[in-house]
Amino acid sequence: GTDATASVTIASSGLQNWTASGASGLTIQAQAATVAATSAVQSFFSGGAAMNFFGGSSTNASVDVHSTGFQSLFSSGAINLSGGVGANAFALVRGDTGQSVTAASLALAAGSGSNAKAQLTGATQNINVTGLTALTGGSGSGATADIFSTATQITSGSLSLIAGSGGGVGIGSVAGDGAGLVTIDNGALVDTSAVSVAANNFTLSSGGVLFGPQDLSITVAGAMTINSGSGVGAYGSVSLVSTGPVLVDGGFIGADNAIAIVAGELALNHGGYIGSFGNNGVTVAATNVSLDNGSSIEAFAPAANVEMVIGGGDLTLDNGSHVKASNDVLLTLSGTDAFVVVNAASGESVSTIEAGSRTSTRINFFGRTSGGVVIDGENTTTTTFGGSGFYAAGSPAFLNDGLEITYGSTSNPATQLIDQFFSNLTKPKYSKNKKTDDDEDNDNNSDGVGQCS
Repeated sequence: GTDATASVTIASSGLQNWTASGASGLTIQAQAATVAATSAVQSFFSGGAAMNFFGGSSTNASVDVHSTGFQSLFSSGAINLSGGVGANAFALVRGDTGQSVTAASLALAAGSGSNAKAQLTGATQNINVTGLTALTGGSGSGATADIFSTATQITSGSLSLIAGSGGGVGIGSVAGDGAGLVTIDNGALVDTSAVSVAANNFTLSSGGVLFGPQDLSITVAGAMTINSGSGVGAYGSVSLVSTGPVLVDGGFIGADNAIAIVAGELALNHGGYIGSFGNNGVTVAATNVSLDNGSSIEAFAPAANVEMVIGGGDLTLDNGSHVKASNDVLLTLSGTDAFVVVNAASGESVSTIEAGSRTSTRINFFGRTSGGVVIDGENTTTTTFGGSGFYAAGSPAFLNDGLEITYGSTSNPATQLIDQFFSNLTKPKYSKNKKTDDDEDNDNNSDGVGQCS
């Protein structure tokens, strides 16, 4: 009703079934008071149209659909949950022991009222959507959109995750008050082919995984972080485009075919891993690429390359990190002071850039006229066997023998297209103290050796 006390409760101590077979579907909507549907076991079926759960416009005008046991929802059309305008005007659908959701599309949209959440919760969640699953945070404080359980599995044609200015988006656990944040965690597994994310930061953590049964395309308007035990994978190819930095911090990106990454900056740390098992290898375009503390980028197939186009910044490997390709490693750096650094200081664990082919690692310094390579803190291209540096077919690569370096070349037309993308991004500052060519000349005229420390 229109009065705050005019609530509706439909309850059963046993089984409760809701069935709508007509064209109008099924809608449970609060107006000014709470609407609650509770039972020990509950089933909702809409065979003709959408199934809707809508919070209202007044304070506490919530919808609470609750089973103390198992709950199932099936719609041949859409299933929609929307938080309302009023404070605590949430839309909550929960099965305490577990929940199954099947629909043509699924939308959870938090509202503008504080705590006007849109949530699916339960001990387990099994969600099957043939089309789009969309979660959108709200503008109200704490107005999150969440699919929460200790065991979440989502299979969906595509996925849209948009953080709100008041509340974020969570899959696996509740997003809390994470305005501007999107998180997949708590062991959640999402099977899909396309993911679109708009958030200040998109995080995979605590076992959260995005997986493509075939190809997987991920577009992120913002930053992305993949933490330890979490990752992105596909039986086909993985394409990841982010307008902000991508951090693989102990997590992984893997594909049976190709991996293509375009990012403001790409950083791998604490054993972060990117690996392709297909002949199309790994392609990276970023303003800066860094690998630290045992991190790796690898292309395993016999004809596979690792190719990087770095617009303005550097490629840095430190402390036991590696770039490996069964065929060639191809690097293009456009910056006028760009460096390829294989351990910025001596004494670190061995880091390497390795090509399986004797024909090799090729570096094109598009903006330089000389120099640009650092090994163990020294401005040199010389690799000692067993040490850090460049390798070809298992042996140290030397200049013009497994390692080719060109300066100012425009032979790679991809650099022109990539530079257009980079022109809208800010080049991150290099954290090491690099020497200029003039510094190198001064060092060569002294007893010291040029250092990058």
